[in-house]
Amino acid sequence: MKLDDHYRGLKAHMSSLRVHDHVCLAYNDREQQVTAIAHYLKAGLDLGEKCLYVSDKDTSEFVLKVLKDTGIDVDNLVLAGTIAVARPEEVYLRKGYFDPEDVIVLARELIADATEKGYKGLRCACDMTWAIAANVTYKVLLDYESKVNCLFKEKIVSICQFNTNLFDIQTIDALMKTHPVAIYGGSVVHNQQFVDPGDYPLSHEQTV
Repeated sequence: MKLDDHYRGLKAHMSSLRVHDHVCLAYNDREQQVTAIAHYLKAGLDLGEKCLYVSDKDTSEFVLKVLKDTGIDVDNLVLAGTIAVARPEEVYLRKGYFDPEDVIVLARELIADATEKGYKGLRCACDMTWAIAANVTYKVLLDYESKVNCLFKEKIVSICQFNTNLFDIQTIDALMKTHPVAIYGGSVVHNQQFVDPGDYPLSHEQTV
């Protein structure tokens, strides 16, 4: 019963997110991750938004299967471009390395394209596991969060997903503090101690 109630709250929050929201999701297992993202994307479809999921192939396919199981015509929505999936190499590492400014340029292009085609906005979900293999440092990752905040005056809502089994505790803690809303272990935290990423103290250059 506790597990059911736990996920009910998570699903409700995922469905309540709107443009301008920027959320940090720290998940500890695949079920929690996919449950959250599937409901988040479904809400975007209901609102008339274009949905983009950035993740590895297996996780993306799993999320799309969950959406199909809810009765959504995923195949046709993918063909129409309403749902899009992309690998991290196509978004974060287009230059062969991570360039935050390039990601922001791409995001602005995607937002403009979505609104020009009549969508109410762009709804993104991004699994950040790629940062580990790309050897992105702690400082660079937080600097990215600082820079990307400029996008949320536009018609975009986004969730950054971090696997707590792969990212160290210090990084997770810092990332949660630099988002006004964070989700940890399925619990929604409205951060009363929100710190703009540009103001967060960086004590080392460790990789994440």
